[in-house]
Amino acid sequence: MRSHAAPSSSAINPGPASPAAAGPALAADALCLGPHWIYNQEKVARLYPNGIRRYDAPKSQYHPGKSAGDFTHYGDQTHALLRSVALRGGFDAEGW
Repeated sequence: MRSHAAPSSSAINPGPASPAAAGPALAADALCLGPHWIYNQEKVARLYPNGIRRYDAPKSQYHPGKSAGDFTHYGDQTHALLRSVALRGGFDAEGW
């Protein structure tokens, strides 16, 4: 029978270059804040007729207190994970 135990934190350590690769993902997340959680395609097309080309404040009620350029909650979680990885020198499931 195959073991399904979680790998050790040293087995998950992606290496020093990996956190830098998250930069584009975080920039894309911030670009998505404006239309985030708007599922009506016609509304998104009206708000962004030329596509999403700038950081924008949220257009839905689901991000109170957020401003243009802020992360969605996904970006907030990614940022917290990257800080944890940087502080611990790798991923530590117990520390996270």
